[in-house]
Formats: sequence, structure tokens, C-alpha cells
Amino acid sequence: MSISSPHGRASLAPLIVVACLVFGCTAPAPQVHTIGSVPPKDVALAVPNTSSDALAHYAAGASLQEREGPAAALPEFEKAFDLDPQNATLAGRLAQIYINKKERDKALALLDKATKANPKSPEPWLWTGVARRTGEELPQAIAAFQEALKLKSDYLPAIRALVEVYFQKDSTNEVPPLLERSFNQTSSDASFWSGLGDLFQFVLKQKPSLASQISSRHPVDCYQKAKEITPRDPEILLRLGESQMAANNFAAAAEAYTLLLKLRPDLTQLRERLAQAFLRAEQKDKALDALKAILKREPMRYDIHNAVAELCQDLDKDADAAVHLQQSLDLNPNQFEVYVRLSLVRLHQKRYDDALQTLAAAKKKFPTRFQVPYLNGLVWSEQKDFPKAVSAYAEAEQLIQGSDEDKPTGAFYFMYGSACERAGQIDKAATLFRKALELDPKNHNAANYLGYMWADKTQNLTEALDLINKAVAAQPDNPAYLDSLGWVYFRLGRTDDALKQLQRAVQLLKEPDDTVFDHLAEVLNKLGKRDEAIANLRKASKLEPQNKGYADKLKKWTEQK
Repeated sequence: MSISSPHGRASLAPLIVVACLVFGCTAPAPQVHTIGSVPPKDVALAVPNTSSDALAHYAAGASLQEREGPAAALPEFEKAFDLDPQNATLAGRLAQIYINKKERDKALALLDKATKANPKSPEPWLWTGVARRTGEELPQAIAAFQEALKLKSDYLPAIRALVEVYFQKDSTNEVPPLLERSFNQTSSDASFWSGLGDLFQFVLKQKPSLASQISSRHPVDCYQKAKEITPRDPEILLRLGESQMAANNFAAAAEAYTLLLKLRPDLTQLRERLAQAFLRAEQKDKALDALKAILKREPMRYDIHNAVAELCQDLDKDADAAVHLQQSLDLNPNQFEVYVRLSLVRLHQKRYDDALQTLAAAKKKFPTRFQVPYLNGLVWSEQKDFPKAVSAYAEAEQLIQGSDEDKPTGAFYFMYGSACERAGQIDKAATLFRKALELDPKNHNAANYLGYMWADKTQNLTEALDLINKAVAAQPDNPAYLDSLGWVYFRLGRTDDALKQLQRAVQLLKEPDDTVFDHLAEVLNKLGKRDEAIANLRKASKLEPQNKGYADKLKKWTEQK
């Protein structure tokens, strides 16, 4: 990054990638140089306000420079300076040519003459510092740069040059006080504040150890001051937005990007940045609007359709999410993950036929991906068609076993096992739950399901109790697990323990559950508390009025009262 060129605006280097994306890079990129080198050669010359002879030589030199380079222009520039030694800009240009030609003594002699002829101009002192620095005369270079700052305290090129020299001398302790003095200036020059913001970012990036001595807010504050002076400058608004993002001030970043978009509504990449800022600021509705604005301009951006769909899901707008996911697939059908997302959205909407249709299309494109039949199994399970679900999971297992990339998981075998249990395949379900626990010993869902299944069948009760206790240890306040624990205690004849766990399960229920009420009723009935048992059984029957077992048992207990 260049931080010592004395001409023109501050370098865009800290933001050059974003700037190129946003503004395009049709203009030449800013010249850069590293610490210890001389400034760029092709600095544009200001037209001097001087005598006609000096102006004629200057014009001839400028023409030669354009056609043949700085060296060819040197004689004409020298004649112009001899006639007008008060032209500080020309003096700096000549000094630069001399330095590039390794004629430092000539540069210093000319600059000495320029400083005397221009006692109020900081530019000859700046170039004197540059010349001294090229000769490794660092104390003299620092003194010259400081002289420039005495003449103009907000002279950014001298501030940059001092920072570079301090880095070169390994005197980084001098940098924070210098920057703090600069920050406390009362300059009304927007380019000064913008450049100083760049300089703060450069220093903090190059020397992270200085972060404890430099406020992280200073870059933002500098760009904000620049914005107050020139509120419609796109470059300053871009810098302000980026610095706010870096400082995690996402709402403020979004504000800067929004202002910039009012000036440059064609900047699609900036709209993406704006959406990101809104997202980081937890303003999802605004992020969604920003992304939709991109689609109005670029409707073929399937990646933006995907991003819009994700936001719609976050905002519980499944119907809109499905539309955008389908549009994404229409534009690019080779997105396996999008098929998965769309099928899950359709499943969440309970639009099962649409989910199955999406999965059928996915299977044609990706016939070996196990996720397709696995998701089919989820859909069939939701529809309570458990034989079809079992068949789909079996197909998924075959594809996993034949894959070098996909590996079976405990979650997969849990879903497969639960479908088998609901389909009445108890022994196979037990085998699958055991596989789930082998792959993931912490799978408390599988431990609870297998334990409850055995307790309900009055099988393997000791192991069932151990499994359910593991589930309860993982989630002590899970009412479903406490119900399982109460039920296995009941099967083991530990009725008092069963009552305690089931009563606690009822207290923790977020929504009424007929199975828990039925289990509690059975325990109460066993303990001779028939009225309480009937009351809980009625609750179960009211929740599941089609359950003939509840109705028959309720009739029996009522008649036995």
C-alpha cells in the first residue's frame, strides 16, 4: 500500500477489492509502492500560474513527458523551474525525476532552493524528506517531514511518510502519538479525513500490536468526518460502510450502503453487501428486500434465489421460500442441496405430494445419493405409511453402504428404527436402535425409544431401565423421557416410583399428551386411586376420541366403581 505519495487523493488500497467490485476497474488502479521506495512516477502536474516563458517550457516538458517519459521532459522542466522557483509542485516533480535517476544531490540542491523560494509550502519539505530517506538519512528525513507538518498540520502525505519511516526505523512507538495528533486536527478537507481513515486501517493491519494504543473507532470516525464534509462522495460512503462492518456496527454500515445506493443504484454487488449488513444487524426483513431488489435487476441469479429462500424460511414464509427454491432449480437443476431444501420445505408445509415430486426429480439427477430415499422415508413416515417408509429407508441404507463418501449416522438408524417399530417390525427396530447407539452412544432419543419399546412390550426390562435412565440423565426435564421412566418402573412393579415420575412428566408437558395421561391413569388405578385414574383416563380419551382402547377401559373402570 502506498502511504507516501504527496499528490492526489489517498490510496484506495484498503478497500481496493470492494471498490473494484462496486465501481468497476476501468480507470487505472492507484499506484502503490512499499516502504523505502520513492513515490510514483506518473503524478499529474498542476498547470503553474507563472510567466509565459516558464509556462511555455512547462508545456513543452508536459508534452515530452506524455510522449517519451519523465527523463525526456527533464530539460524543459528545469528551464521552467529556473524561471519560476516558486512553483513548489514543479520542484517536487523535478526532485522525483532526479531521485529516480539516482541524482539525489541534485534533488536536494533544487529542494533547498524551493524551500527558500516557497517558505509557506510544505511540498518541498516533503520531497526533501523523500530524498533524505532514499539515502538512508532517516533522522534528517523525519525532520523534513516534521517541517512540512509545521507548515500544514493536516498535510496527509507527510503524515503517511512519517509513519513509513517510523516503521522502517522500528520506532513504532512514535506512530500512535502522531496519528492521535492528526486525528485531533480541525481540517475541513474531506480527502484528509478519508486518507487518515485509510492510514489508521493500514497501521492496525500492519502492526496489530498497536491496537492497544489506537482506538479501533478512529477509522470509522475519520470516514464519518469526511462524510459530514462531502455527504455524497461514493468513495467515502463505501469506506464508511466497510469500516462500520469491520467494527461490527452493522446497522450503521447498512445506513452508509443505503446512501451510496441512492447515488449508484446500479451497484448490484453493493446490494449484496447491504443485505449482509442487514443480516448481521438482525434486520432480516430489510435484508430480504435488498436481495429481492437484486433479483429485479438480475432475475437469473439462482444464488440470490437461494439466499432469498433461506431468509424466507427464517421469517416463516415457507410458501415464498418454496417459490424461490423452485426458481433456483429451474435456472440451475444441478443443485442437489436445493432439492433437499425444497423437499424439506414442502414437508414442513405438509404438502407431501409436492415433496415427493421434488424428490422424484432429484432421484433422476442424482440416483446414487442416499438422501433422496431417506427424505422419501421422512415423508412417508409423516403420512403414517410406515411400510413405505421402511422400504425407503432400506433403499437409503443400501446406497450408503455402497458409497465411498457417505457414512451411516445414528440419526439415520434412529429414523429407520422408529419406522420399523411403527410398522410392527419390533425385532428389526431393536437392531436398528442398537446400531444408532453404536454409532452415537449419546443419542438419547434412540436410548429412550428402545427402552420404552421394550417396557411397553414387557421385554428386557432391566436393560430398558438402564437405557431410559441414560436418556433422562441427558435431559432431566424431558416429559417424554420421564413418561418412559415411569412406565418402565410400572412394568417392574415399582408403582410408587412410577407415580412420582409420571406426575412430574404431566407437570412438565408443554402440550397435553394422551399417552402420559393414560400411563398415569394405569398407575393410579394400580394404587387403588380409581377416581383419579378415571379423571386422567378421560383426559386421554378426550385428546384421542377415536382411540377405542381408551373408551373400552374407561367404560370398564367406571362400571367397576
